[in-house]
Amino acid sequence: MKMKKLILSIATMCLALNVWAQEKEPFCCVKQGAELKYVTTDAKGNETQTSTTQILSASGSEGNYDVTQTITLYVNGKQFLKPMEISSSIREGNASVILGGGAAFDVTNDVPLIPSHLEEGMELGTGEVKINMSGIKATQSITSHKVVGREELTTPAGTFDCYIVEQVYTSKLGFIKAKGSQKIWYARGVGNVKTEIYDKKGKLSSKQILTSCTGL
Repeated sequence: MKMKKLILSIATMCLALNVWAQEKEPFCCVKQGAELKYVTTDAKGNETQTSTTQILSASGSEGNYDVTQTITLYVNGKQFLKPMEISSSIREGNASVILGGGAAFDVTNDVPLIPSHLEEGMELGTGEVKINMSGIKATQSITSHKVVGREELTTPAGTFDCYIVEQVYTSKLGFIKAKGSQKIWYARGVGNVKTEIYDKKGKLSSKQILTSCTGL
């Protein structure tokens, strides 16, 4: 059960891969030494988990980046497994991701990308992320991807100028299939500041907020 929860968490994080292939300052954090902390709550506002992302190394420019980071998950105040070290490489829009310890993600070449210029109403590319880890296979297919708004968003971490990107997706983990959508508030040089995840009926199921960011 722990491994399945871990795969689902990683699959959601993989959807953020699209922020790294850009020419200008990317809509993600590529500052070595930076640390970002998030709190996730359920539909009722109850805290379900927290996470910390640390950028160990980052290099590149003009759409080609190499980033190594660790992501540590906490559930009920306790660390959930060991910190995950993830090395990501973007080369001309193609993404490859390797999880520390030898387990690898299989990411298809059509992983959707966010361009360096965004504007409301812009239709973005769709794509698919496949994961095979310890024999457990998961797939996230983005079927709709567009910019639905812009907002100056204030969180405990500060105030950010964000573009709101909506993704409609289908996911499969083993024999379990699901449909849903998510809205992500992206800030340039930071990444996702807020994420709202909805079920297939459009009801809010969880929310993630950036609560702290240092070293940016």
